[in-house]
Amino acid sequence: MPRRNTPRVANANGPSGLVARWRAEADVVRRRGGESLAATMESCANDLEAWARAWELEALTLDQAAAESGYSYSALQHMVAAKRLRNAGTPHRPRIRRADLPRKAVPMSTGPQLADKVLAARRQRSS
Repeated sequence: MPRRNTPRVANANGPSGLVARWRAEADVVRRRGGESLAATMESCANDLEAWARAWELEALTLDQAAAESGYSYSALQHMVAAKRLRNAGTPHRPRIRRADLPRKAVPMSTGPQLADKVLAARRQRSS
């Protein structure tokens, strides 16, 4: 089945990109006379937008924040104590909003690197 041309939204990554795409598609459907379908699409976009907002604003424990961010519990604890991260909890029960989490860079590849492959091939040739 051929793909139809749909309006493209710049940087359409994540929930906000999908919300924008659904709204753009609802506009096209409405122009073509599909008012009830367009209203359904907009309702779905509104629901997704509300869910994404609630998800980003969820206050995580330091254990949960450590699992999502890649930073250790103690590193996050120090960032909250130094006020580099806003405490969304109480003084002795800190929480960090998911939207405020720092993200540690993740290596692109978990497999052997190119240099490892070249060295392994050389070892095989010389044996």
